[in-house]
Amino acid sequence: MNTTEIHHPTSTSTTTSTSISASTNTSSTNTSTTTVNVPLLSLSLNEKYNHVVIALNEIETSLRIKYHPTLIERAAPLEVDDIKDNAQKDKKEKEKEEHDNIQVNDKQNNQDSIKDEMKVKKEEEENDDNIITTKFNFNILQILDISNNEITHLPGLGQMKNLHTINLNRNWFNTLPIEILQCTKIHTIIASRNFFKPNQESLLLQGINSNLVHLKILDLQYNQKCGRIVHRERINDILNTTTTNTTTNNNTGSPGSPGSRRSASSSRPKIQILMTLWEEIGNIPGTYIGNNASCRTSTLLRSQLEPLGTVALRRRLVCDFNKLPSDPSKVNRSHVMTLLLKEYYKEQLALLPTPTPQPPNNNDDDDDDEKKNDNDNNENDDSSIDYDSLVSNRKSLYLEGTPVSQMKIDEIMIALRKWTTQTGLINKNRERPSIKAQNYMILRKPIITIDNSDNNDNKNKYSNKSRRAIRKAKKQDRYRNIWDLAINILSDIDPNYADKHCTEIAVTYGFKGSPHIDKQNCGPFYGLCMGTFGNGNGSGGGGGGIIVESSARTCININTHNKLAKIDGRTDMDAAAAAGLPEVERYSLIYYETGNNFMKPGPAVFSIPKENRNQL
Repeated sequence: MNTTEIHHPTSTSTTTSTSISASTNTSSTNTSTTTVNVPLLSLSLNEKYNHVVIALNEIETSLRIKYHPTLIERAAPLEVDDIKDNAQKDKKEKEKEEHDNIQVNDKQNNQDSIKDEMKVKKEEEENDDNIITTKFNFNILQILDISNNEITHLPGLGQMKNLHTINLNRNWFNTLPIEILQCTKIHTIIASRNFFKPNQESLLLQGINSNLVHLKILDLQYNQKCGRIVHRERINDILNTTTTNTTTNNNTGSPGSPGSRRSASSSRPKIQILMTLWEEIGNIPGTYIGNNASCRTSTLLRSQLEPLGTVALRRRLVCDFNKLPSDPSKVNRSHVMTLLLKEYYKEQLALLPTPTPQPPNNNDDDDDDEKKNDNDNNENDDSSIDYDSLVSNRKSLYLEGTPVSQMKIDEIMIALRKWTTQTGLINKNRERPSIKAQNYMILRKPIITIDNSDNNDNKNKYSNKSRRAIRKAKKQDRYRNIWDLAINILSDIDPNYADKHCTEIAVTYGFKGSPHIDKQNCGPFYGLCMGTFGNGNGSGGGGGGIIVESSARTCININTHNKLAKIDGRTDMDAAAAAGLPEVERYSLIYYETGNNFMKPGPAVFSIPKENRNQL
């Protein structure tokens, strides 16, 4: 029985330097040379591995244009708001064109007037910048719409004293502009689809309560870190809780000052707080299959797509399958998932499960013909298909990891077998139970050097730590040998990653495939599996490996049996695991990095994979 898991490779960029020689000829025989070391800018993963990006894109494009001939490039990631905005823009342009035509027709009999107006218009265009900066009065502005940009700051907002509506939708704000507290007439703040958090620093809650006494609507929908019921309660408690204090000056109260909450006698309206509550969405039947990765069947396409966020699923429908964007208020996650699975099924990238063989029956030929007709009709009837049970049939690519010294494999296997002897092959108290494995342990990079001497200082080294910290420290000491051996293996292949980037190692026994995304990783990871199973490549043939989704239509099978491979598990992809028969011995090591500088994800892997396993 083969199993599957999903991860994504990443790599770190390095800063190099080059020498530039500047020569100045003072004479035909005398030349002085100055050498300057100029550091080169760090390349992104997409830049550093551009050849891999191009190769993977070419494969994906060839699959995409079979069913979408005009979609040579992925479609733009439009959302339903873009369609509405474009429709409004087209309407306004059409109205303006009609208005301009009427004006031209009215002025046809007055050529001199037209020439004069064109001259004035030309002068206005030439001095457009001056007109805006010197003549525009920001104080009269009532509605400000800066939506659909990548803005993080908004200076000068305090000049707009009569502003009553501001639209910050779909930007990159993580804090409200501080000058918004000077816009005391504002009654609507649209701050959806940004990066706000439910705290004072991000939302200026006390300042809003003190200064913005006319505020009626605070729209925080689709902010990923501001979408829990407790967040709404916390914000509501600050903005809509009345007190008995009747002396509050709501126009001048500063954040955190006495009387910053609304007084009981205040005429201020209750603020309507709009938020997307992810907990409530998750409780809608059909939103998710299984509570976590370990509950899902990894060969099913829906299980492989489940780790993707709803926004990523919507975007995939638009960009990769050329569908119109869906309205989040009308089309929920479950519906989006079904629409996406239908597209995979149409392209034969997902198949119906193999039916269970039935015992022969003695029906006559007429009954057989009738049943055949019913089956034919069902194949053309979407309502008869259970899309959640479709088996993934995406294009498979193949890649080999870098071989590890057999001597070092044998050495660390002794330490790993000792670990499972101590804890048991099946450990019910294993770490990270959401991952399907018989035993699972996380080792973190040691902070202090082990002192095995029997002096009093060593005996009391845990005395000043919490119980939790003591448990972690003792575990690190107990399994320090595994960490050292594992890092020694990685150092032979990537010493820089082993020394400067690897902060944790996940040690598993009997891993059985759990599609997931490594959201906590800030860089690439390395994977290695060892044991007494077959030597097949990837998940096929009984071998051990990792399967990573490289694009909407392709997955890469990476053979990591006694081999190290670098993968990026942070992108909008699933992570699929390696397999071996359940009764065989299989250990795996996953080296990864958290807490350091984040590197934007690049390609799923860092070498060009083969399209045929026999090419390896």
